[in-house]
Amino acid sequence: MLSDDKSPNGDPTDAEFTKIYNAHLGMVKAVIFIVADKGADVDAIAQETFIRLLTRLNRGERINSPQALLRKIATETAIDHNRSAAVKRSSATEVVPEGGMWFSVAETLSPETALEFAELLDTIKTVLSPELRNALLLREYIGFTPRVTAGILGIRSATVSTNVLRAKRALNRHYALAALRPHGMLKGETA
Repeated sequence: MLSDDKSPNGDPTDAEFTKIYNAHLGMVKAVIFIVADKGADVDAIAQETFIRLLTRLNRGERINSPQALLRKIATETAIDHNRSAAVKRSSATEVVPEGGMWFSVAETLSPETALEFAELLDTIKTVLSPELRNALLLREYIGFTPRVTAGILGIRSATVSTNVLRAKRALNRHYALAALRPHGMLKGETA
């Protein structure tokens, strides 16, 4: 349990869960947006994330850091959806998330940072395979340890480190090639 604030039957109160939900919804959606494949239903994955948290609360688990636990659950849930979507691969999916998602990211960071981050995510999703992308995002952007990342992805810690290195090399190659093209020049560069 998060606190001693319980209903008579020992379940967490609605107020406690609502407080956690309101405090962490933006962060959960941002994590899901980073990890989930293009076109994923961020709201549905967020709802599943909070259902998993509520299940843990109802089992009486002690939760010291709701933010850390929600970050882990959101990551695992998004990866589960990625795997499921890979099995049922269908037609092309929508690239742009719902309007509310952009607003959450812009609120958490800043509009300019959110735009730069969205461009980086688009590049990562385009250039990297799901294995490399997930290892890079979990390790470098969300900040999980190699051991936790390995557990989430179901691979060895050494494979996580290798995949992160391969992902960084692939992105460096991509940006080096883009810089050579006039239409791919970085801000402030001239031909």
